[in-house]
Amino acid sequence: PEKNIFNLALFSSIGEGVQVDFKTYGIKRGSTYEIMDAESGQVIERGIVGKSKIIPFPMGDWNRTEANFGAYTIAFIQHEDDRKSFFGRLLGWIF
Repeated sequence: PEKNIFNLALFSSIGEGVQVDFKTYGIKRGSTYEIMDAESGQVIERGIVGKSKIIPFPMGDWNRTEANFGAYTIAFIQHEDDRKSFFGRLLGWIF
């Protein structure tokens, strides 16, 4: 699988989750993602990229920071089959 990895520092003045738009980064709809604590690598959340390509990041004290600030790593994983054409997937299934 192909991975795209980004590091982010996010702030929310009221401590609520932050929505991040990944439309301009070439992330494919249907790719899976993992949001991790940047310091420990602990996975905080997993999901699948939807049509909007907006990913919600939960705020919390994962990084031993205040609840309204966070340092995150997000990895988007595009699986090999996702990049093949319809006929490529069909022929791969038949043979």
